Amino acid sequence: MVAVPAALLAWAPWSSSLPEVERGNAQCPSPPSAQPPVQSGTGPLVPDVQYHMVQLCPPATGRTSFRVLNDRTSTEIVNRINALPTAPPSPMCAGAAGGSPIDLILRAGGTATIIRLDTGPCGSAHHDGVVRYGAHDLYRYTADLLKH
Repeated sequence: MVAVPAALLAWAPWSSSLPEVERGNAQCPSPPSAQPPVQSGTGPLVPDVQYHMVQLCPPATGRTSFRVLNDRTSTEIVNRINALPTAPPSPMCAGAAGGSPIDLILRAGGTATIIRLDTGPCGSAHHDGVVRYGAHDLYRYTADLLKH
C-alpha cells in the first residue's frame, strides 16, 4: 500500500508556481509483521540519505501529522538517530522492551524507513533488528519538529 500525504494548502491561483507543502496528515505504514532478532552493531542505524518527510505513528493509528524536511533538518535527524548509544543505560535493558511502541517514519522517495521507539524505561530504538538507546530524546526532538 502506498501512503498518500494529505495537507491543507493556501495557494493563490494567479501564482505561476505550485504551493509548498510543509506539513499535513498521512497514513501510517503498517509495521513489519515480524521483527528481526535483536542484534548489536556499531554501524549506522538508518541509511544516510536525504529524507523528505518525518512522521510519528503510535499503535493503532491510521493517520498522523507529518512534516516535510529540508536538507539540513534531514541531515540533523539522521545524525541524531545514528549517534544513539549502542550500550543500554542499565544491564537490565539489554534487548528488553517495556513501554508503548511508537514508530518514527522517515520517507525518501517511495520508501518508508520505520524506527520502532520504545517509550519504556530503557528507551530503545529498533530498526532492522539493530537496537540503540536514547529513544526518549529522539521522540521529543521529532515531536517538536511536528509541532513547529
